[in-house]
Amino acid sequence: MIVPIRNSEGEIEEFLWIRRDVTSVVELHEELEATLREIIYRMGEIAEMRNKETGHHVRRVAEYAKLLGELAGLSTKECDVLYAAAPMHDIGKVAIPDDVLLKQGVLRMKS
Repeated sequence: MIVPIRNSEGEIEEFLWIRRDVTSVVELHEELEATLREIIYRMGEIAEMRNKETGHHVRRVAEYAKLLGELAGLSTKECDVLYAAAPMHDIGKVAIPDDVLLKQGVLRMKS
């Protein structure tokens, strides 16, 4: 890191150079990102477990989201974000009662 040292008039008189090994900080950040991706994926799987018929729906949606991002010209980083976030698309299912979520046929509003 380079920090300018300024005099009372605001002019730079010299520079202070600070050198530090940040490898452990970078590794910790990468581990944290991997953990967050795993949490998001697992939460998506929780929603998925509510309905066994959907198979590997969470994985497919993540792959499709990433592919669509690539086809839309998004950056690699943006596509990775889509891939990581896509498993959450059905998380709202966990709050829906089984008798509604798993009901066969048409759902009708109760009057």
